[in-house]
Amino acid sequence: MENYNALMDILKFTYHKILLNQIVLSFFSGFMGALIAGGFSWLATKQSHENNLKLEAKKNAEIEKAVILSIVEELKVFYEIYYLEMNNFFEQLKNEDDYLKSYYIVTQDFFTVYSNNADKIGIISNKELRNLIVKIYVYLKRFLEDFNLLRMYYEELHSNDIVTNEIKKTSWDLKNNFQELKKMYDLIINIVSSIYKE
Repeated sequence: MENYNALMDILKFTYHKILLNQIVLSFFSGFMGALIAGGFSWLATKQSHENNLKLEAKKNAEIEKAVILSIVEELKVFYEIYYLEMNNFFEQLKNEDDYLKSYYIVTQDFFTVYSNNADKIGIISNKELRNLIVKIYVYLKRFLEDFNLLRMYYEELHSNDIVTNEIKKTSWDLKNNFQELKKMYDLIINIVSSIYKE
């Protein structure tokens, strides 16, 4: 009987050790499984986030390119239509006393592409280009406003020497602004050509 009790004690001890080891092993394997699953989940989330950032950056780059190229096309059309005519128009101004003999009537908004994309100008990453685009359109609007002002002066020209002097000044300012516009246009074209070699 003593041997039986000793054997039972050994079995109980072994059973408790095995059971304890099973509990420890279960806990350890559960903990490691959770740790590994959590690690993979974190990596998958991180990768997904990085992919989303890349897609967003690519989308923004495509929008930026589309806005820039559309604006440049609008400027090219203005240049093609008006440059030679305007250049001849201002060639007659050799000094400030040679005021313009004719004028344009400007009654509409010519800046459709720019106006429709004004909210996207801020996404242009090239600071110099972004500033030039805003500047050239401000100059263009001022230029057209000056033409309208010149038209009003012409209506009063025949009876007023003060108006004649204002026409001289305005026409001379227009000539200088026209040269500035040409410089900005050339600079924008060069910058865009270097960014998007198309």
